[in-house]
Amino acid sequence: GGPAGWLRAAKAQASYSGMRVGGFTYAAERVEVGKHRLSRTAPKRWKSRQSQADLRFLTEAEFASVARSAGDSSDQLRVAVGTGLRFGELAALRVCNVDPIRRRLQIEESATEVDGVMVFGTPKSHQCRSVPVPRSLVAELAAACHGKDPDDFVFTAPRGGVLWLRNWRRRGVDPAETGGAPG
Repeated sequence: GGPAGWLRAAKAQASYSGMRVGGFTYAAERVEVGKHRLSRTAPKRWKSRQSQADLRFLTEAEFASVARSAGDSSDQLRVAVGTGLRFGELAALRVCNVDPIRRRLQIEESATEVDGVMVFGTPKSHQCRSVPVPRSLVAELAAACHGKDPDDFVFTAPRGGVLWLRNWRRRGVDPAETGGAPG
């Protein structure tokens, strides 16, 4: 719903079209498919019309209020915002990749939902990276890792297992954005 949903849908369609074109091009180059109308065409790049002046950033106090409204997702939200992790990187973060002494996170994988299945792969850049952790988040990360095995996820869904974006948003982030109670 709404303009934000339409923008996401248009971007997803452009991305899907790009994958489709790329697949046909790959097959055509290997003579697995004859000349196809989609080969050697490129989808139009979607450009967001939002200018830098249109962006609004939360103050520290405003973000603290939003994080409190996120309920059980507040620690995850604070870590994501405080470190700049993408959601898939946050969901795939394992205990062995948290170094509270050096205040670093080693980002080695990302989780993405594909057709109802969680797929683990390399981060968006296809390269591992080390991310600094602000002092204010070290205690939260240490508490989230406490008592877990090195290969366990740092953050899990309420019943265990990997975090799924749509459920995470529905439980904590969407209610926090609208000022409602998590649910």
